[in-house]
Amino acid sequence: MNNDLKIIKSTKNTDLGVLSNGEPYLNSRALAKTCGVDPANITRLAKSWIAALDEDLQPKTGNRLDVIWSRMSNPKLPPFAVITEGNVDVVCWSIDAVVSIIQYYAYEGKEEAQQFTTSMLAHGLVNHIYDKVGYQPEPKVDLFADWGIVPPEEDDYL
Repeated sequence: MNNDLKIIKSTKNTDLGVLSNGEPYLNSRALAKTCGVDPANITRLAKSWIAALDEDLQPKTGNRLDVIWSRMSNPKLPPFAVITEGNVDVVCWSIDAVVSIIQYYAYEGKEEAQQFTTSMLAHGLVNHIYDKVGYQPEPKVDLFADWGIVPPEEDDYL
């Protein structure tokens, strides 16, 4: 992600949204909530990630970053962009990095990451099948009820 990006659409608290290049993002707080970890863990991960990148954007660590990088489709791209909204810097994680980090925590046994992975897999699979066959459901399908997944609370954004 480059530094010329802007947030063009987001939730009120900028936890998730879309950047000016059309890429969706999650901020560090939303990523931490999704993974079931303290936001400080994601902040440390971001700092480690920056420190681990050399000029060619190659991983050079011997820790969990290697596991996360191995799951990314393009680990040479920066995993996030810092975008200033008003007077606040928002760390906008790329979807590639978000998926890899959620997978890491799901495999590590974090229940929140496992539940999120399951619900997104169900949602994505249903939409993929609908797209492939050209089906448009009416009214909107309640995937949570149909798949037996506990729905998020009203104010929950993920």
